Amino acid sequence: MPYRTTVDPAARLGFALFTGAVTGADLLGATRAVYEHAAWETRFDSVWDAERIGSLDLLPGDIEQLVALKTAWCQGACGRDVLVSRGADAITSALFVHLARGQFEATYVVGSMEQALRTLGRDALPAPLEAALFNDAKP
Repeated sequence: MPYRTTVDPAARLGFALFTGAVTGADLLGATRAVYEHAAWETRFDSVWDAERIGSLDLLPGDIEQLVALKTAWCQGACGRDVLVSRGADAITSALFVHLARGQFEATYVVGSMEQALRTLGRDALPAPLEAALFNDAKP
């Protein structure tokens, strides 16, 4: 699986880390994994880290399915989403933001994890979340 997900209830934060070759089905799987996590609550913020994606293969309708899935889960009560994108995937992230406009609280597209943390008013990832996600994924 080209993604890892976790939720830190103490930090009120969900996180998905993508690596390698990623498909639209992978994006949907990661989204479901975060939202179906036992500790997830709808007002939590989330970070979707795509900095390590090698390739992104989307089919027509994949982004719309992501928006529909998030809309169904949030029911107007989601926290902030931060999408960390490589330059090549920024267009895909921008399309998600455009299609999601007005559906949930706020979605931001940034170019680095540091920017994502600043957007959420954090200095660093919580240690348990960092350990769960990056124990062997750091470059």
